Amino acid sequence: MHLVREIMFTSEVKAPLAILRPTLIYGAADPHNGYGPNRFWRLARSREPIRLFGKGEERRDHMSIDDVAELTTCVIYQRSAGALNIATGTGTSFREIARDGASNCELAGANRGGAAHRPDGAQRLPRVRHDELPRRLA
Repeated sequence: MHLVREIMFTSEVKAPLAILRPTLIYGAADPHNGYGPNRFWRLARSREPIRLFGKGEERRDHMSIDDVAELTTCVIYQRSAGALNIATGTGTSFREIARDGASNCELAGANRGGAAHRPDGAQRLPRVRHDELPRRLA
């Protein structure tokens, strides 16, 4: 379905077009309560049990909304065109995300800002200077 939309856009839009394909995104203000980091952190903060599917061994690539927004800003600023898959390249199991999220909530104590765990590798993306991003992404 996503590919169909991309094909429709590229056939209709005659201007340079950037197509961003992000992996799974997480963030504190995400209203979606789907299985994964956001739900796990909400449950941990409210001291409710986190229920995993199976053993929680499935791995997914999750990325912070802050990192996705920063990269999107770079793409817009550079007026880049083409398709860009936005991902960290590292999968983290749901068990690890649940365990680390719960641990960080314990460590944070009264901190209402939420867990500090980043499923995308525990570090932010390296800063990209706007002039280093290629104009053509594909």
